[in-house]
Formats: sequence, structure tokens, C-alpha cells
Amino acid sequence: MADEATTEAIEPTQAGPQTEPHGEGAQKPATDWKAEARKWEARAKENKGAAETHATEAEKAKEAADRAKAEAEAAKAEADRLKAEKAREEAVKEAARTAGVDAELLALMAGDAPEQIAANAGLLKAKIAALPIYPAVSDSGAGASPAISKDQIMGIKDPVERIKQIAAHAELFKN
Repeated sequence: MADEATTEAIEPTQAGPQTEPHGEGAQKPATDWKAEARKWEARAKENKGAAETHATEAEKAKEAADRAKAEAEAAKAEADRLKAEKAREEAVKEAARTAGVDAELLALMAGDAPEQIAANAGLLKAKIAALPIYPAVSDSGAGASPAISKDQIMGIKDPVERIKQIAAHAELFKN
């Protein structure tokens, strides 16, 4: 077994001149590897600049697209808000007309749905109907305060207050 392990096939190598694939005597052109490396390095630098320019332009285009998308979303939100505001105004007008209440007062109340606005109009109408037509007077108009006389004004000790009362009741001092 030891004999079998050492008997490996060894490939013969030719020590003689090798033939070229293009025929006998054809010379392979000598490649200047440094020149090739420089050429490809220059191309890589050019491509790097172009790639950076392209990346910058792509970033600008992405930012512009994002900005346009944000503006479109803002415009849509504004349009939706205006539509909702217009719909609320119309619902307030209709509910105020139906209930016979002031639309400005009804517009101040909370609620955006037509059902809420109609309910508010009913509450407002009931509240207004419950208010008394004439204001309540505590003394029934009896016992008006007595008028001040010229002697009372002249009896005021504070000169500033006396002058104010004379100015307020100038009709007493006309003779």
C-alpha cells in the first residue's frame, strides 16, 4: 500500500521551444501593463466624476420630487379643509333657516356634521324661546334716587369732587 501512494502520475513538461497558438514564429505583442493601468485609471477617474455628477443630479431630482409630493399633499389637505368648511357653512345656513335661529350664533357652536348642527340649532331655538321677553327689574321702577341739589353740591368738602359734581350738574348753576 505504501507503494501505491507514492506512485503518482507526473505530467511531463517539454523543455523544448513551445509553439504559439497563432502559428510558428508568431510573436505575441508585448503589453505595456503600466500604460494599460494608467489608461484604465484615467477612465475610472472620468467615470467617478460622471458618477458623482449623476448622483448629485439624482439627489436633486429626488429632493424636487419629494418637495412636489409634499406640496401636492399640502394642496390636497387645504382643498379638503376648504371643502369641509364650505359644507359646514351650508349645513349651518340650512339648519338656521329650518330652525329659525341666527346663523351667526349657530356657526359659533361646535359640531361639523349636519346632524350635530341641526341638534345645536334645536337647542339654540329652545334656549332663546325660554328667555323672557322683558328684562327683570329688581325695584319695579319705584323709588328713583333723589336728585342732588345745589346746596348739597356746595356742601361737598373735597374740592376736586365738588368741581366734578358742578360740571356734572351744570344746569343747577345757570342763573
